[in-house]
Amino acid sequence: VLCPSKPSAHVLRMEAFQLHALHRSRGSSMWACSQRPRRWRTAAYCAVSAAMFLLTSPRPEAASVSHGAACSHQRPSPPVQEAVRSRRDATLAAGLLTSQLGSFPAEAIFGLFENQMVTYSLSTVYNITVPEDYQLVQRKVSEQQGVLVWRGDRTQYLDLHSAEFKAVNYTSLAEVEVLGPNVTAAAERLAQKRPGVQKNTWLEARVVEAKSTPGRGYDLYEFEFESIYQHELLSYALVRIGQQNYLCSLCFRTSSALWGDKQEVFHKIVDSFLPLKK
Repeated sequence: VLCPSKPSAHVLRMEAFQLHALHRSRGSSMWACSQRPRRWRTAAYCAVSAAMFLLTSPRPEAASVSHGAACSHQRPSPPVQEAVRSRRDATLAAGLLTSQLGSFPAEAIFGLFENQMVTYSLSTVYNITVPEDYQLVQRKVSEQQGVLVWRGDRTQYLDLHSAEFKAVNYTSLAEVEVLGPNVTAAAERLAQKRPGVQKNTWLEARVVEAKSTPGRGYDLYEFEFESIYQHELLSYALVRIGQQNYLCSLCFRTSSALWGDKQEVFHKIVDSFLPLKK
């Protein structure tokens, strides 16, 4: 099958001029005596102009390639081949990724999009894991005591979190003066003097929750406080490492307006508390 050749613009213009001259020679006498509007001549001009535009304007690459391939069995141009190959590779890669993700548990898939965690060691006492975007602003650790301070959100000055430990002679949290054996009473005492917004200031907070968590192999008190400005999660633990007891504390604070978005992360950090064994 032969492909019709595409006429050039010059040939089309010559044919249009010849057609115009032919119509003028055949109908000159009629035009001279006719008083009607010569609308058909305007329509002929419009038809010829439209035909010239459609035949001389460049056609889309895809249509040109398919027409040529069907008529003369020509191969697509390199840019078109590359576009088709890229689209095919993307489709195959998407299918492969979907099939591979289908074989993973849901926790592994969701973990791909979560913040990575970093583990810190406080001497030889315990480890704590926090998100990697937490900025460590203070680190002072020795064998007898230590403290780490992070800023969780660099745009929120209330987002300050700390992990501490200190060597003590207590054998349980019930012996600690500020705590005592009753966790509810301890929460009420602690709520009367919570860190304020300004440095070295204090304010009174409301007790949201107070509980003692048994079954971990060490004493653990957990408190949650709320004030007009900030929300706080505070934990105390007494662990024994070798022949020495250590009083450990974890404190995570943020503004009250952001607590709903960050409480899950704070609880996950507290659950990562891991005493070390000698």
